[in-house]
Amino acid sequence: MLGRKIRNRQSRILISYIASLVAFILVPLLLLTGIFLSNGLRQMESAYAVSQEYTLRQAIQNMDDDMKSFRQVAIQIATDPDVTPYVLNANNYDTILAIRKLAIYHAQVSFFDEMYLHINSEDNLYSGTGVISVENFKNAGYRPQGNENREDFDRYITEGRPFALSVNGNGGYLVKKYDAKEYIAITYPWVTSGVHPLGSVIGLVESNYFTNMLDISDKQYHENIYLFDSGGQLQFGLEKGPAFSAETLKLLTDNYKEPGIHTGKVNGISCFIIMGKAPTTGWKYIAVIPRPQFFLKYVRSENKVVAIITVLLVLCILFGIVLAFRMYRPIRKLWSILEPVSYEKQNIPDGMGLKMGRKREWEHLHISVTRIAEMNKSITRELEENKEMYSKSVLKALLLGAVSAEHAQETLAVQGIEFHEACSLVMVLYCMSPTRTNQAEMAKSLIEEQDLPGLYVLILPENNGCLTLLWNTALEMPPLEEKITALYSVITGKTDLDWLLAVGSCCEDLNGISTSYLEALAVGDSMQEKSRSGIYHYEEFRKVQESNELYQDILAYVDAHYDDNDISLSGLAEKFSLSSSYLSRFFRKCSGMNFLEYVTKRRIKKACCLLRDTDLKIKDIVEQVGYFDVASFTKKFRNTMGVSPAKYREQVRQDDDNIDKETE
Repeated sequence: MLGRKIRNRQSRILISYIASLVAFILVPLLLLTGIFLSNGLRQMESAYAVSQEYTLRQAIQNMDDDMKSFRQVAIQIATDPDVTPYVLNANNYDTILAIRKLAIYHAQVSFFDEMYLHINSEDNLYSGTGVISVENFKNAGYRPQGNENREDFDRYITEGRPFALSVNGNGGYLVKKYDAKEYIAITYPWVTSGVHPLGSVIGLVESNYFTNMLDISDKQYHENIYLFDSGGQLQFGLEKGPAFSAETLKLLTDNYKEPGIHTGKVNGISCFIIMGKAPTTGWKYIAVIPRPQFFLKYVRSENKVVAIITVLLVLCILFGIVLAFRMYRPIRKLWSILEPVSYEKQNIPDGMGLKMGRKREWEHLHISVTRIAEMNKSITRELEENKEMYSKSVLKALLLGAVSAEHAQETLAVQGIEFHEACSLVMVLYCMSPTRTNQAEMAKSLIEEQDLPGLYVLILPENNGCLTLLWNTALEMPPLEEKITALYSVITGKTDLDWLLAVGSCCEDLNGISTSYLEALAVGDSMQEKSRSGIYHYEEFRKVQESNELYQDILAYVDAHYDDNDISLSGLAEKFSLSSSYLSRFFRKCSGMNFLEYVTKRRIKKACCLLRDTDLKIKDIVEQVGYFDVASFTKKFRNTMGVSPAKYREQVRQDDDNIDKETE
């Protein structure tokens, strides 16, 4: 029924709803299920690995205890005077007593099938059953498997290294008995004195001893266990899982040297690697447990949980389908309204349109909704444009003082523009770099990107493309100076151009906005004429202007009275109501020289004119330029001009005569 209903509608929207809702419900459920199963699987794996590590440690401890007993027996034999090499080689040794003692020692290590004592200087082996030659041992009794290794076995029993095994590292092959059982020979040096062994104690243990000890794995799981001697040679392997090559085993011994549980990949399969080491023998044990086998075992053990999860998945799918049909109802109702309009706009016949609608329902619905959205956007855009235009006209009128602050605030509040902060000021931004295009729009975009509260940017035609910024902001947190500097840095940093930012004074209400605007224009026009870039505040500009006016007044007074012999810095300071120290610093800052140097320069300049253009005596000239003493004047004149006044007059007139002659 559901399939027929979908085919009748042929609605891709409904199908996409079903697919998306089912996926929306199933994905979290599957994710949670995966997490649940994963956690259970990890706990199962971890518990088994810990259990196997404990069992392996117990097996290692049992074998190590047996080998410790073997070592103790070997030490007792070495110190027993009844079985020492001295007694055995003496003419009067008691063979029966020695053999009896060896039988007693063998009983202490009953896990050995037989225990022999080999003396390096003899070709015999001594045991609790009697004396046998090495040749008879290899031919009739225990013998190495494979004739090619008989000499290796001789060397093996002669060396008698501690806990050396005869499988791979030493004898090369298992030892076989006449009863066809396989045995492993284990040696321990026989040392009575010094450090050089006089022989070796050899214990023969059936290979099943290691099999029984190391067969620790659960029958439900595959697990490989390997025994390596202290030299890292493989001596025994019990493989219930995939067999590993010698190279793989070599990698295992190289990579996993610390006892404990490790995880890693062996032949590309993720495995638990359990490593153990026997303290007495130095033998290393490695158990390898493939991890993939745990998954199937876990799934089988949790079949009830899997069944419940399966039922939940089916219910979720059904719920998603039902929910999709319920959600599709309003879409279908909307489509029934927009369907005729969509076909009319595309000039599609009615019958053809309804047939296409079932197949291309989403496409037509998308077209109709898109058209409505575009119409809404167009209307909204027109409203916004008109709003922005009207707001700009009010702000412009406020800057030019053509509207009262109260009326402007009320009008702008309707447009969503409000002045909340107490401080308002106007800034004018000029581009000082020569460019072919107007940079005002680019700078406007950069400023608006900063999204600074209370900052409104205007481009007024009467300002020749400059930007006018009206900013209603707080004076502190951060300080206003820092905010203006940060804004200027953004503009200069992102445009790579030189900019002039003229800042008007801050006013407490909008009534002073027009004044701040005129101040910013005054600063900008002045700095623009001087081709200066940077940030200039009206307050600083006003102080500089006042300083320039004061300096010009002081210069005018000094130039008018420098020939008065009583002119002085203190008198000048009193004249302009300034302190002598401030006037001295101010004069030096503006002129580059101190007051006395300037007066002297003016007097010398006047004296030079009088010497050149008149025949007055030097004494009269001295009085006219404000000096009393001719000698003092002559000294200052010489320091300035390099010659005396009389000499200067002579040189100047001589130069004039030469010029006249050249002219004639």
